[in-house]
Order: sequence, then C-alpha cells, then structure tokens
Amino acid sequence: MNKEQSDWFALLRIAKQLFVPIGSVQDISWNVDTIHTSWIDIVFGNEANEMIKKLETICEFHQSRPMKELMSTTGYLRNDFDLSDLKTKLRNSILKDITSDDRLLPGDIRQYEMETGIINVLTGGYGTAMALHRTGGINNTVAEWIERQDINKLIHLEAGLFTGKTGIASVLWELGYFEKARTLFDSIDNFGDIEDVSVAAGLSGIGLAFLGISYEIDDPKYLEICIRIGDLLEDKLNSNAPIITFDYDVVNKGIMTSWSGVSLFLLHYIKKRKMKSG
Repeated sequence: MNKEQSDWFALLRIAKQLFVPIGSVQDISWNVDTIHTSWIDIVFGNEANEMIKKLETICEFHQSRPMKELMSTTGYLRNDFDLSDLKTKLRNSILKDITSDDRLLPGDIRQYEMETGIINVLTGGYGTAMALHRTGGINNTVAEWIERQDINKLIHLEAGLFTGKTGIASVLWELGYFEKARTLFDSIDNFGDIEDVSVAAGLSGIGLAFLGISYEIDDPKYLEICIRIGDLLEDKLNSNAPIITFDYDVVNKGIMTSWSGVSLFLLHYIKKRKMKSG
C-alpha cells in the first residue's frame, strides 16, 4: 500500500477499535471482520455501523485492503499469486510516494528518531533508491536526490550497513557512483571502536560490505579490512560480548541484529580467504 492507502486503512482500524477494543484478530481471518461489524451494529446501533461502512467504502475506493495478493476471500493463504506482479505493485506504490524533499520517501517515524534516518538504507532515501534500482531502475527524482547529497557530510556518518555510510557506499557503487562510493569506503577505519556485532548496524554488516567491494576492486586492503573485522568478531565471541542493538525496540535475535549475522559474515569471509589462498 502507498501512504494514502495506509492512512485510510489505519483510520478504519482506529474507528473499529473504538467499538471493539481487542487485538487485531481480523488479520487472522477476514470472517472475523464481518463478525465485528455485525456486533457493532447490534450493540451500538446503525449510526455507528454506518460510519464504519463509510470508511470501508473509502478504503475500497483507494484499494486500501492489505495483503490482497496473498489472501483469498476465504482467508486461506494463496499459492498461485504472481510474485512479479506483486513486486511491480510495491514498486509503483513507492514511486507514487517519493518526493523531491529531503525525505525522499516519507512515512517511517525512525527518519526522525535516528540521526541517519532520512538518508540511510534501513529507513531513508538510499534504501528507496536501492529498492527501485533492483526492480527496474531509479527515476529522475531519485537521481536528483542522490546528486544533492553532500559527500563531505556523508563521510562523517556512522559506519553501519543499514544505518550508516557503509550501506550508502554500497548503494552508490551499485548505482554507478564509483568515486563517491570508494571515498566513503575508504573513510571507514574506526572498526575497533564499534561494539555492535550485527549485520544491521555493526561489524558483520560492515564486513559483508567490504567483502562485496573486494570482489569489485582488485585492492588487497579491502580483504585486509575483512581480516581485521573477522579477528574483532572472534575476540567478541570468545569474550561473550553482549549484544548491542542500534534500536532498543529491536529484538536482539535473528540474522540482522545478533550473532546469526556474525555467522553469515564469517561464512562468506572464510570462503573468500580460501579463494585467495587457492
């Protein structure tokens, strides 16, 4: 859904919560939604139900029903949906919502909560650019937004893959801004000061990015950086270092935010070392 569709659907949910203040069990089965509407009519009367129906009509007009491609009318998961068509619809929703402002794609509250939120890969413009590039290419609005970003300011950002300049450098390389990308990669050198081990914001993600660039550029220093990161992660593992997340609302489990991400980096790092030595 694009932002307009999401807002209308959110308003519908809020309206129903006023009369049926329980968990969102209607996401489990669409039939529950119908039962709730009937209950509102019985308990609160026709006026309340007409308000709900009006919002439902607006949502239908804006095609605001979520997961349409994944759910059938009976509520069972579909296995015949067209993934390519779903990808196209998601891409079109992004294109409809992008702006020429500093916030390329508004909507994520963490764009305000995180220092790099407006521009990073996780919540900001470079993530939008990457998604569009990988699904058909960026348009002029996105290209102009990228051109406006000051490389001298990007250099001073934190290093995280999804939260900082390592991810931005990777996206710039992918889009063909090789000189800017390399400038950012070469500005990352404070590995020993990074406590976070995760893929999202820590050493594992940074290591994966440098592994990637080591395949693109025939320069031994990038593999040497991977070796440094590998040694640091090994030391942290042996010392049972605590998991430190970039966001306290994020669960410190899984491949993005915990030791699973370290395993992913080490797997590819060892593979690269074997290729070099073989």
